Amino acid sequence: MNNVQTTFVRLFVAALLLPVVAFAQDRCAPLDDMPAMQINASPFLKGGTPGITGQWSTGAKLPIAKVYHTVASLDGVIYIFGGVTTGNAYNAKSYKYTIATDTWAPIKDFPIARFLVGTAQAVNGKIYIMAGLDNLGTSYKVVPDVYEYNPANDTYTKKANMPSAQAYCPSAVFDNKIYLIGGSSTANTTYQKTVRVYDPATDTWSTATDYPRALKYHAAAQIGNRVVVTGGYNNENPQMTYVADTYVGEYAAGTLTWTKVKDYPIGPTIFMAGVGIGQNAYFFGGRPSIDNNAPATQRSFKYDPATDTWSTLDLKPTGAQMVTQAATDGVKGFYPGGGDAAGGVLDKLEIFDANASGGPVLALDSKVVDTWIKKTVPVVVNLGARNNGSANLTWNATVDAGSQSWLSLPGAAGAIAPMTKDVLRLQINAGSLANGTHTGTVTMTTNDPNQASVAITVTIHVQDQDVDEAPIALIEEGTGTWCGFCPYGADSLKAVIERNNGKVVGISYHGGSATEPMFTPTTDTWATKTGLAGWPNGAVNRILFEGNPNICFSRGDWARRAEEVLATRRSPVGIRVKTATLNPATKMINMDVEVFFHRDFTRPVRLNIAQVQDQMNYQQVFYPPAGGTTRLYPYFHDHVLRAMHPNDFGEVISSANIVSQTSVVKSFSFPAIDTVLSLTRLIIFAHVSDGVNFGEVLQAQEIQVASMVTSAGTAPSAETFTLAQNYPNPFNPTTTISFGIPAAAHVRIAVSDAFGRELGVVADGSYDAGTHSTVFNAAGLASGTYYVTMRSGSFVQTRTMSLLK
Repeated sequence: MNNVQTTFVRLFVAALLLPVVAFAQDRCAPLDDMPAMQINASPFLKGGTPGITGQWSTGAKLPIAKVYHTVASLDGVIYIFGGVTTGNAYNAKSYKYTIATDTWAPIKDFPIARFLVGTAQAVNGKIYIMAGLDNLGTSYKVVPDVYEYNPANDTYTKKANMPSAQAYCPSAVFDNKIYLIGGSSTANTTYQKTVRVYDPATDTWSTATDYPRALKYHAAAQIGNRVVVTGGYNNENPQMTYVADTYVGEYAAGTLTWTKVKDYPIGPTIFMAGVGIGQNAYFFGGRPSIDNNAPATQRSFKYDPATDTWSTLDLKPTGAQMVTQAATDGVKGFYPGGGDAAGGVLDKLEIFDANASGGPVLALDSKVVDTWIKKTVPVVVNLGARNNGSANLTWNATVDAGSQSWLSLPGAAGAIAPMTKDVLRLQINAGSLANGTHTGTVTMTTNDPNQASVAITVTIHVQDQDVDEAPIALIEEGTGTWCGFCPYGADSLKAVIERNNGKVVGISYHGGSATEPMFTPTTDTWATKTGLAGWPNGAVNRILFEGNPNICFSRGDWARRAEEVLATRRSPVGIRVKTATLNPATKMINMDVEVFFHRDFTRPVRLNIAQVQDQMNYQQVFYPPAGGTTRLYPYFHDHVLRAMHPNDFGEVISSANIVSQTSVVKSFSFPAIDTVLSLTRLIIFAHVSDGVNFGEVLQAQEIQVASMVTSAGTAPSAETFTLAQNYPNPFNPTTTISFGIPAAAHVRIAVSDAFGRELGVVADGSYDAGTHSTVFNAAGLASGTYYVTMRSGSFVQTRTMSLLK
């Protein structure tokens, strides 16, 4: 088992408990008539706004972080049993929380050492825990065990087993009997509608009216003689899906009657926690959508069965899931622990006050803006402002008198609807300022009672030189020949690169199997450090985007995130290849690479060079859209990582604190991995890294290895006809076009525009077998996209080029 496989075996237990549905979703403004640069403020912000306001507060932290634990409340005390803690460690430690004193204390360990995802209910002064899982070695088993916990003497008593094991199910209590609603059976793949009834008085089991759907991961909240059940996951159809269905079960004279009501407001969701308070049901957190990579949500809702209406609550302070049920004292709801949006385990106790009025809740991206400005370029910084509350947020903003010569607000007032986001636009014109650092203050006044006035500090660093440049986005994907969904990932990567005309480059890390033919050890490091959770997941500039729990995410978002980087971010550094040669006799590559800092930079920066190759032919497993499995051969893999230089974490460029307008030049010498030169490229990228962790990729550059061949010998023969991507691309005004031919042949290469008009011929003659290159000069052409086409006999290949002047 290689390191990547070991990593996945050790993944957080949630990945083991969830069905493998994620593989089906690709597991496997002008200023004074001058152009103003629009900047998404997030790269420049420091220190976000706390989210604990409105209807929510926090209590004393749990003694230990917990997830998948079982929760019950009795006589002003909340009890938690079993679960897992940080590091995927099963934890039988159990605790009680006294609401009146806001204190935790240990109780006796739960008898099943690896018990999780159960349900618990209090009946006649005792708590009954059942319907959970036990990890037996390497597999999970739904256990039939039932235990009675007596708080009076802190003891557990074994009771009659469930007649058929059932887990992942919520519960309710009617007439002192516990009703388990649906869930999954011992096989953990067969979901149930069955409602099982346990009578503590007689220690016997029976059944009630089936729930309308076969589900697990659903949530319930009891209101007197009614129980509201919502969300969940079902396998009634060939395509397993999350659901938003909500039903109310009404209990009368020993009979439970189910009625369909309005769906859960944010759509299909699992792993919420529910609780009934007064005449309403409340549901907190959970995971929306079908994608296992979707983060835990902070959204919470109230359901009123009398009017069949859902209402938005103030945003929960922390996105959380995998708490089997919430607890209540009849006035407040208590949400202990859980799994957060980033896949961590929480020790928080968050408390919802049902009697508190919901209202506006301001959440700013930050209260500090710190950015660099080129004196002659006006800038608009967009500072995100969100309303996390359940009522409209109104606001207005002013600039301090001393800063009004360079800082203004195009829109100084507004209103933000609940659970929506707006921007506070900070318009900066530094033309009248001296070079150096300047600071101003924006005061934001709102109707949020907890944040009636908020001061935002705006610091700008002014210089005459450019402070940044356009980025080239780097997409890194995890892939493998064993992965039937990975061809879809390959197609997605290719489409993003082609659509963005040289502004996006890609690296494909092959792994996930000990027999993967294109595996490199770098794959293991990359997969671990980026939190790769499935194949073909990938990262865009190694950025943790808002709404994603990990740096890596499914292919459906690669294009959107890459284009978001290109549209909203600027790079503080530039990469220039000063010299680059390849001796074809020794296959040694020698390079001098310059990293130029446009402004002061205080984070550690490193540089890597990845050798990648196109058209590597290996058999590929494939899952066709119609179903089934097939194997594709020949199948040509592109962007394949062959080697990472100088190592997985890169050459140190700066350990910290480098000043504006500084150049750092590094020399590299390494052998080219045996390959077809015309199909091989080097991806050079500068990134934030301390040598232990990965940070954001700041800039990337691509160079064709064939263009580096020196006169120290004849380049090896190409194995196929091929036209390489021109380098550099984008270019101004010259670029190198390389091509390879397997045998002597006549080759014609021409450049045309979008209308097919031929603009020039860069090659037209007989060439010997091997790799060749020629230079195209576009000095007389306007900026835009052009097409270079190679023809030789029946071979025709076209690539796009971007001219940027």
